[in-house]
Amino acid sequence: MVARRIGDDYVGYRRRFDIYSLGIIMFEIGTWTPVVQEMGLEKFIGRTVEDYEKLASQIQERASKQLLYRMGRIYRDATLRCLSGDFGLEDESDGRALQAAFERLVVSQLEKCCA
Repeated sequence: MVARRIGDDYVGYRRRFDIYSLGIIMFEIGTWTPVVQEMGLEKFIGRTVEDYEKLASQIQERASKQLLYRMGRIYRDATLRCLSGDFGLEDESDGRALQAAFERLVVSQLEKCCA
């Protein structure tokens, strides 16, 4: 089983981890700044789960403010969807439902940016 270390807790792999990582990359692309530099991540190394949750909230807040005027509403909303993991699903373990929601709420929205 793949596990990720968060503070002193081990959490088994979840598809949402990859979606969150995509949100981080989209944030970096949209701001042209590495998130490590933007947020000063080195101070979070080895911290608690609560510290990481606070950091995630701060990243979402910055993305909400900065991406709207830099990249537009559609890009900002898709990025925030990835960062928040809010796909409106009751059963988060259903991979097909998550994939369909991701396609509808992120991919299809980003395609509008290219049209």
